[in-house]
Amino acid sequence: MSADLEQRLRSLLGLNKYQASAYLVLLKAGPMRPQEVAKQAGVPVQRIYDTLRSLQEMGLVIEREGVFEAVNPLQSLGALAKREVARALERASDIDSPGQGSLQQRPWGQAS
Repeated sequence: MSADLEQRLRSLLGLNKYQASAYLVLLKAGPMRPQEVAKQAGVPVQRIYDTLRSLQEMGLVIEREGVFEAVNPLQSLGALAKREVARALERASDIDSPGQGSLQQRPWGQAS
């Protein structure tokens, strides 16, 4: 497993070391049980379940009958990108909320 690829996943997707290692193992090896993922990824067994669940919440892996599998990277990365765009729009809408005046109406550098 490439340390460079793991580092890129951590940087681009915001994954921690355990998440990136587990995701790469599943991409490379295919579906497997959590204990197998832990062994191959070097993730402590007591942390593998929360690691896999967090990857599942991100849409990077799916679970069927106790077996985890990486989602097609093109699909999962597209879903992550859409989710990030939605979060950015939500944050922008919070900044531009009606009670505080519109960003377009405020002169930059002056407090509202």
